[in-house]
Amino acid sequence: MSSPRTVRTRLMRQAAIQGIYRRRGRKNLVSAATEEDLVRRNFDADWPGALWLTDITEHPTGEGKLYCAAAVAASAAFMTTGATASLT
Repeated sequence: MSSPRTVRTRLMRQAAIQGIYRRRGRKNLVSAATEEDLVRRNFDADWPGALWLTDITEHPTGEGKLYCAAAVAASAAFMTTGATASLT
């Protein structure tokens, strides 16, 4: 008598399908500084346009990678965003 796992494995092989591979564990990138803190967490700008806050994030997709970016002026009430499939 076969175990359920071997039966499932055989049936999936016959159907030419496979399960989804899940990533194991994620690094805590929030506490790890990736760049020097140039503004020392002081987000008060002396004049409009003096300080901009930006972020770029890479998202893996089925068709490749998607890069999302945002930029916010610390002294203004507007934000600009963008998304692209390449960084060039």
